[in-house]
Amino acid sequence: MDIGGKIQILKRLKGLSNYFFAIISSFLLILSIVVPELYFLEFVAFLPYLFALTRLDYKNGFISSVIVGYLLYSSIFFIKFEEGLGYILIVTAAIIPFILNGLIFQFFMKRKRNFIMLFIPGFWVLIEILFNFWSLPFNFGAVQHTPYFLQIADVYGIYGVTFLVFLINIIVFYILYNFFDKDNKKWYIDLIYPLFILAFILSYNFYTSKLSYKNDVSILISVIQGNLTTKDYELKYVLKNLSKKAQNRYIDLIRKVKPLQSDYIIVPESGFQGFVKNIPLLNKKVISIAKESNAYIVFQALEKQKGEIYKKGYVVSPSGQFFGSISKSYFFPFGETGTPSKEPQLPIQTTYPIGLQICYDVAFPYVSRNLCKNGATWLVTLANDEEFVSTVFYRLHLNLAIIRAVENRKYVVLANNSGISAIINPNGIIEVQSRYGEITTLSAKIYPNHQKTIFQQYGNLGTCLFVLMYILIGIILYEKYTFKA
Repeated sequence: MDIGGKIQILKRLKGLSNYFFAIISSFLLILSIVVPELYFLEFVAFLPYLFALTRLDYKNGFISSVIVGYLLYSSIFFIKFEEGLGYILIVTAAIIPFILNGLIFQFFMKRKRNFIMLFIPGFWVLIEILFNFWSLPFNFGAVQHTPYFLQIADVYGIYGVTFLVFLINIIVFYILYNFFDKDNKKWYIDLIYPLFILAFILSYNFYTSKLSYKNDVSILISVIQGNLTTKDYELKYVLKNLSKKAQNRYIDLIRKVKPLQSDYIIVPESGFQGFVKNIPLLNKKVISIAKESNAYIVFQALEKQKGEIYKKGYVVSPSGQFFGSISKSYFFPFGETGTPSKEPQLPIQTTYPIGLQICYDVAFPYVSRNLCKNGATWLVTLANDEEFVSTVFYRLHLNLAIIRAVENRKYVVLANNSGISAIINPNGIIEVQSRYGEITTLSAKIYPNHQKTIFQQYGNLGTCLFVLMYILIGIILYEKYTFKA
């Protein structure tokens, strides 16, 4: 091989080494999700990817962005062969924020370097908000589950946590990148503004994490986790009967907590399968167990209306009265079938109004926000993560419930058939929790409240205004007081 050929090979290897940094970033992000104790890696996980972008042209930067996004999201959404096309489409959509922000990052690094500290955190948040409207809740804030990083969510929602994640990443990058830059000896001036914002957010988080939301009103909650598989709870006769194994397991577990004299017993999604409102026999069984337990029974079942099948959450009182129902609003793309609810998101009016959500609904901030805005005093999510055993989604499901608790300053009860069940307080602290896939019951006192938050009142509007003001004020300060890169 001649010298020219060897040079070409070396150039290609050098080009591939840049993609290696993108792989490192995706690996760090995956670790921060898969291993809850390594959540802090998310605050530096983007650094290798960002440093790689500084050495690449737009074309190769695009490829690096695709690599990071694809490796990350294909690990979250496990690709099943029978549903391969659907999952590939989800992963492809999830890569878009990486591509857009990668291009923005490269653009400003070549022109006004300090602007990356404004536009990267800000634009990522705006893109996440846009994706939520498209029913694609890809939120990096969902990785965080420790109280000291979550409290800003009651002001700006989960997007405030995402903003914090990217702000820390970009500040660390800026320090490392400029530390040995001899041409710009006063680069540290650029850090004053973003560090002030960071200090404010962390101070707010620390202060509000110590607040208590207990009051004079408490209720005892028991959560049932039966760990049924798909074969266990399938209907033996499509519209006529209920799987005996499913029925007996959950009824036995309900009877187990009867001595505790619980006020509410929460049965997860798929715990009571069947068309409870359409089939008198099933209806009587649910009413009977509510009377026997002398507790409100909260559960999910199917209901047929005008030829459409809905997944509904119900509440039955100790006297056997159905207190109301709420239909599932969102179905996991390409993974679930059913008719989405078009009803307004209203709480079920028991003594302490319940904001009831079913599974994937908890991924959307405005569902729980609307329930609380309309009077819910505590939130319940009925879920079944049995089909996500090969993914990390069941862990993100728990993290999302934690953030919904902080956003609305409400107790959240997550009842999961086969994932992780938990009772979470308004500070985002888990008071009791199950392990994945175990058969168990959880019990704890909660304190319903009418607490209102800024995020409840203004939602995404307040978040968007904050991001735009952060960028605008930063531009003014940088143009007036700092050196151009």
